[in-house]
Amino acid sequence: MIQRKQTLFLIITILLCVASVFVPWSYQAISDALGAVKQEGLTTVNQPSLSVASAAALTLSVFGIFMFKNRGLQKKIIALSIIVIIAWLAVMIYAKFHIGPNCVFYIGTVLPVLAMIMNALAWKGVNADDKLVKSIDRFRD
Repeated sequence: MIQRKQTLFLIITILLCVASVFVPWSYQAISDALGAVKQEGLTTVNQPSLSVASAAALTLSVFGIFMFKNRGLQKKIIALSIIVIIAWLAVMIYAKFHIGPNCVFYIGTVLPVLAMIMNALAWKGVNADDKLVKSIDRFRD
């Protein structure tokens, strides 16, 4: 059903993935020819690999919402989404060190971590529903 608590967690994950497009995950100090230093915000759009990971996590979360009739598949989709978010964080860390020492993490780095926590809570909710249905089936027999 759509009104379950794990649906809210997955919707929050979707919102966090969308927000990651607009919120900078890093700032890079850039010096121009005159020696003036300006900071350029790096968003997910600046890095294609981060855009792909964010879009994949978003897509998996959307599919996870509508797989409520098949809880086993829903748990697998949510687990896959968590793996994609871990890869998203790994690419973010790699990009930070690849850009150089002039790059510092910013608030957008927290968004994938929050999305992963929301996915873990959604997985826990699906698992609780699965256990509840199995216990009710035991009473029917």
